[in-house]
Amino acid sequence: MKIGRNDPCPCGSGKKYKKCCGSDQEMDFSLPEELRTGTPLDDYMRLVQAVALYAQSLIQFHEDGRELKKAGDYFENEFLPGTPFGVPDSLCMSWLHYDLQFGKAEETVCERFLDLAVTRKLEEPGLMLLRSMRDSYAAFYQARSVDDTWIVFEELGAGKTWHVHRVNEPEEVETAKGDMWYVRLIGPQSDAYIFSAPYVFPSKSKNDFTTAMKKQTQAFAETAKKDIPEAELFRQSCKASVPFWARYFIEGEAREEDATVPEVRNTDNEPIRFCKLFFLINVRQGMEERLSSIRAFEYDEGSRTWTWVKRGNKMALGTLSLKRKYLLAETNSEERAFCLIKKLKRALKEHVSFEKMDVRDVSSIAEEEGRKIE
Repeated sequence: MKIGRNDPCPCGSGKKYKKCCGSDQEMDFSLPEELRTGTPLDDYMRLVQAVALYAQSLIQFHEDGRELKKAGDYFENEFLPGTPFGVPDSLCMSWLHYDLQFGKAEETVCERFLDLAVTRKLEEPGLMLLRSMRDSYAAFYQARSVDDTWIVFEELGAGKTWHVHRVNEPEEVETAKGDMWYVRLIGPQSDAYIFSAPYVFPSKSKNDFTTAMKKQTQAFAETAKKDIPEAELFRQSCKASVPFWARYFIEGEAREEDATVPEVRNTDNEPIRFCKLFFLINVRQGMEERLSSIRAFEYDEGSRTWTWVKRGNKMALGTLSLKRKYLLAETNSEERAFCLIKKLKRALKEHVSFEKMDVRDVSSIAEEEGRKIE
């Protein structure tokens, strides 16, 4: 990506490039040798860095930056990207840069980046690749055939066929025919690449996810703020639904028992109910130490939260945090919630008082996630 020294700096500061990011050194979007594939994917990944830099500049300099930062903070706090108990970083960053419409213009970071004068000067295939990134979305796919170099996917909900290179397939994923993937693909259908870490499910979940995608599109059409061409509805519904699926991936798993309305249960086979517990803190001093001393509570300094983990396999059962005068705890079933209430009452005694429990079921989440981001 070549930028003229007198061009506006793509960081968005309003200064010329030579007096901003280009004052001391050329902007370097090269990839480390170990990440290079020798394919067009390398060009995509260089542009990913440029779009990410532009997103940071919007947060720092643009009037819509506060809204963008709020959305990013929300996703990080809710879904803990990049942590053992959260979603992959690639799911978070791709949603933030290519899906989230924000500000008065209701445009994504990538759409705004494409409108920059300096970006319009890019030689092909740069603009073509950026448009592909802008148009990309995460969806469910079933592997129809697998060989050494290609996976052929059928897209649920849209019925499209995708031929995907295996150059950057995660090493821990052993793809088999029939597997279900939730993933973002990039590029044309006949020559696509994997663009986010996939979630992989067994083939028996196809009916559940097919039904879910149809309901997702229908719900989006009913709540969309503007008229959207029918051909665009599916793609836009996938972009808008990423937060819903992020919560699903970290809170529950699909079951096949009801082909009309998929039943969602957690790993203990309990019906998913998202429970938020409110404990009034009576004695604030030393509360962090008391929580950290409770068995099965693990503290993360980065997020300043405690994770309630199951003994043995360390599976996450819930999270806890301190918010002003409250100790807040969240679990994904009422059974776990009642167990946690007893555990905290027994361990903290008079230091806290249980006030209430808010419970949400899965059917109410998609609409609520949309309201939070707005």
